[in-house]
Amino acid sequence: MRSLLFLIFLMVSLALTAQTYNVGQRSIAFIDEQRSNRTISTDVYYPSDVNGTNVAVANGVVKFPVVVFGHGFVI
Repeated sequence: MRSLLFLIFLMVSLALTAQTYNVGQRSIAFIDEQRSNRTISTDVYYPSDVNGTNVAVANGVVKFPVVVFGHGFVI
């Protein structure tokens, strides 16, 4: 029971201290030269000052964590 209460307290405290950002989005195509110049389409989402496509990354912030997700059999 104590661990559950601690977990709830931790989640609430993290949510209260989280910063909200708008979302920028950019589509990038990478070329895989080792596989017959196959094109790998990539969508990148990042924190920004305004919502939109190809907008600048949020000002005043040095670093953000990166999460990479690849889906598919040969990627």
